[in-house]
Amino acid sequence: MRAWRTRELTRDCARLRYRLSGDGPALIALHGVSDNAACWGRTADALADNGFRVLALDQRGHGESDAPEHGYSQHEYVADVLALADAENAATFALMGHSFGGRNTLATAAAAPQRVTKLILLDPPLMPAASIPCSVAEADAGRFAYFDWLRECQTQSAEQLFALKRISNPGWREDEYTSWAASKLQATPRLWGSDGIAWRPDWRPHLRAVHAPALLLRGEPEFGGLIPAACVDEALALKPDLRVITIAGAGHDLHRDHFVGTIAAIRAFIAL
Repeated sequence: MRAWRTRELTRDCARLRYRLSGDGPALIALHGVSDNAACWGRTADALADNGFRVLALDQRGHGESDAPEHGYSQHEYVADVLALADAENAATFALMGHSFGGRNTLATAAAAPQRVTKLILLDPPLMPAASIPCSVAEADAGRFAYFDWLRECQTQSAEQLFALKRISNPGWREDEYTSWAASKLQATPRLWGSDGIAWRPDWRPHLRAVHAPALLLRGEPEFGGLIPAACVDEALALKPDLRVITIAGAGHDLHRDHFVGTIAAIRAFIAL
């Protein structure tokens, strides 16, 4: 495991913590919902070893970053990413995001296409159009129902969560159970409140606006991967140069479920 430094920045009165390691061009990594920066584990270690200066952000409401009363729109998360890049003097940068973090990286690449050099998406929720909420009330209800699992996690101790995850996902590295368990207890209840995270925003306009080379890694749906085949086809129609790889045997947490296959695909892409 590499030694990581911790830094912080403040944007719009919210203190944001991030982890930094490596030298070279910047790569900003955004974790999934309820995870934290440490959850990148060996994936971040490998990319720092691969010549990147990896900046792994605790997104607002997660990890050791602040959980302000308001400010969980996708626009705010994008602004946080750009503020991190500015704080680290990264005029251009690569972006990597898992799940919810993947949607935020996609939105960032669409908002600042001139700054993003490469885009790596790990099983983001590219959902069918029919799943997009039709009203604020529907979005609020869907978000609250989805987070029932996290509310249940927060009734348990870190030790209990560690033990449960070790049983359900035996292929992870030991430190990844630790960071996963800690992150569940750090995630703020504001994520699922009425002003919580954007619930299933439409990804299509963002993908259409991406200029950078992009890699989409998906887990197998039978193991919990989020992206149905029909949405892969739709994504390719919107961005024909999109590289799509399904990581065999991996579910939604593909970088932890099948680290070797995931990091090989990422390394091949960044070498292009």
